[in-house]
Amino acid sequence: MGMNRRRLITMIAVALIAACLGYLILESRTRELEEAVVAFKSGMFDDAIPILTRYAERGNENAQRLLGLAYAKGHGVARDPERARELISRAETSSAAATFFAIGEDFEKGTRVPRDDAEALRWYRMAAEGGDRRAQVLLADAYRLGRLGLAPDAELSRRWAERAGNE
Repeated sequence: MGMNRRRLITMIAVALIAACLGYLILESRTRELEEAVVAFKSGMFDDAIPILTRYAERGNENAQRLLGLAYAKGHGVARDPERARELISRAETSSAAATFFAIGEDFEKGTRVPRDDAEALRWYRMAAEGGDRRAQVLLADAYRLGRLGLAPDAELSRRWAERAGNE
């Protein structure tokens, strides 16, 4: 039991590192966002805020964090601590949800850990509750088809499908 827990902790750490590295690689490819970050750090908030806002609305975690900082300090926008907390919280939740989804996949497929549908389902649920659309769609399908040890449930399938459409 201790070995499985140690493996899980190691897997979570590896998933978080991989998610961070993947995130950094994707961000480095987005020239417009890079320019907005440079503008923000240079104090050119009027140039940075519209671009950061657009990317933050699309779910970009880096843009959400910087825009949250702008609202916290009143850089280029009216100071709004509540909006700052919301943006920064959204960025953190999004990152965690993607990691939870990856861990769920590992348990479902038996990658690096023993295959375990119940554990996969637990991680997928955490990802879905955190707003991960892939996990929400997966749960809708799992309830519709009776996968991952779930009994088919049309109502829960519909709810998850609706939630996936609204996220």
